[in-house]
Amino acid sequence: MKINVLRRASIAARAFRDIANWREVLPRGAKGRPVTEIRLRRGAVITATAEHALWPHFSDIWYHRSYTKHFALPAGSLVVDIGANVGVFSLFAARKARVVYALEPSSRNFSLLRANTASVENIVPLNLACAAEDGEASLDVSSNPVSFSLSAGGASHHRETVGVISLASLF
Repeated sequence: MKINVLRRASIAARAFRDIANWREVLPRGAKGRPVTEIRLRRGAVITATAEHALWPHFSDIWYHRSYTKHFALPAGSLVVDIGANVGVFSLFAARKARVVYALEPSSRNFSLLRANTASVENIVPLNLACAAEDGEASLDVSSNPVSFSLSAGGASHHRETVGVISLASLF
């Protein structure tokens, strides 16, 4: 119990430093209520729908380091964020990276990604999926907007045709 209290206090302290609207975000997040906007003190604003579960993803990436726990993100690096969603990791990485290529195939998510990263010069949003070969593919958009995936077929009638690029072509 004491560890949980200390962990929450540590996250709150970092949130005070990073988030301009922490007074709205932290109470909503603590109660498990949807957060649809996080205003970063550095100027970027992250907006998402309630279905994007913005606060849990932001907290996992920025404070629990779920994407960077086992490696450091070197200053001046090149980062490729495949499945960038609304840009939470892209914005995190852009603080240190020279450039971040943020690939997001879903047109709905991409419009949020582009808006969320517009004020950050070293993020390049690309409306593409990553696959073995360049071309087009079918994106299953029947689940929540964090879990969309390329599909080869199946029962879903909620699909979107998207452009795909291989890592070889991207690099």
